[in-house]
Amino acid sequence: MSINRVYRISFILLVALVCTLLLRGDGVVRGSDSYGYMRMFDSISDYDSLNRLYYMNDYLFSNFSFLIRSVTEEPHIYLAILFFSSTVILLLAYYWFFKQYQSLYFYLSILLLLSTSTYYLFNINALRQGLSGSLILLSLAVFFNYKRYLISFLFIILAVLTHKSALIAFFILLFIKNYRLHINMSLYIFIFSIVAGFFIKEFMLQAAYYFDLSYISYKLVGLSKPVTGATSVVLKVIVLFVTLTYFHFIAKKTRPEKLYLDLLKFYTYYASVVMLFSGFESMFNRMLMFTNIIEPILFTLVVRRFRQKNIWFVVTGLISFLYMIFIFNYPTIVQELRL
Repeated sequence: MSINRVYRISFILLVALVCTLLLRGDGVVRGSDSYGYMRMFDSISDYDSLNRLYYMNDYLFSNFSFLIRSVTEEPHIYLAILFFSSTVILLLAYYWFFKQYQSLYFYLSILLLLSTSTYYLFNINALRQGLSGSLILLSLAVFFNYKRYLISFLFIILAVLTHKSALIAFFILLFIKNYRLHINMSLYIFIFSIVAGFFIKEFMLQAAYYFDLSYISYKLVGLSKPVTGATSVVLKVIVLFVTLTYFHFIAKKTRPEKLYLDLLKFYTYYASVVMLFSGFESMFNRMLMFTNIIEPILFTLVVRRFRQKNIWFVVTGLISFLYMIFIFNYPTIVQELRL
C-alpha cells in the first residue's frame, strides 16, 4: 500500500471519528427520526421483535441494529456506530472518486462535503437514508470510475435494503447503462420535470383514490403536508436549477473529463425525479439531500479543470462564492429541524 493511500485512509478514519464524537453527545439537538430509532433500539428484546419495531423490508438496517444491540444496550452508542459507519462509507466513496487524482482534490472534496448541512442532517436525523445514500455514492464511484457493474449493483441492493428510496438510483443506473442519451437531453428532461411537478401531485392523489388504494392515499397525504412552506420549496427549486445549469455550462464550455459528464448525467436525472415530487414536500426534502452529497464532487472536478487552465485562482474563488451562496444553506439545519 502506497504512503499516499495510507494518508488518505487515515484521514477518512480520523474525520469519521471526530465527527462521530462531536455528534454523539446527549446535548446534540436531533430530529424526530433519531429519537424514534433510539426508542426502537431500546425496545429490541430478541430477533423476532424486529418484525414489530423496524420496517422488515429494510433488512440491512434492522439486522445491523440487532447486531449493534448484541454489543451494547446504550442508544447513544448505537447512534454513534451508525454515524461512524455511514461516514466511513461516504468518505470511502469520495476516496474512490478521486483515487487517481492528486491528494489535493480528495481533501478539497471532503472539505466541501463537511461545509454542507446535509452531511449533518444525515447523521442527526435521517440516519437510515444517510447510510443508504453513502452506499449509493459508493456504487456510483465503482460504476463510473472502474466499470465494475456487478459490484456497483451489489452496493445498490444493499442501499435498497437500508432505505427503499435507493430504488430511484438503481433505475437511473440501469437507464444510463442501457440508453446513452446526450448530456443536453438530461437537462431538457430536468426542465420538463419542473413543470410536471406542478401537476403530478394531484394526479397521483386522484389515482390512489380512484383505485381505492387507501394505504398509498394515506402516505401521499402525509407526504404532501407543508413542512417548511411553499417559499422554501420554491427557493430550493431555484437553487437546484441554478446549480445544475452552472454544471451544464461548465460541461459545454470546458470539455471536461468523462467522469464529470457521467456523474453530471446521473445527478441531472436524479434531480429530475426530485422535481417530480416537489408537491410532496417531506419526500422532496429527503430526496433533495442526496443531490447535495454529489455536488462537492462535481465542484471539485470543476476546480481541477480550471486549475489545468492556469486561471484556477480566480475561478476557484468564484466557484467557492457560488457554493457558499447556493449550496451551503440548503437544505438548512435550521429549516429542517426547526432549531
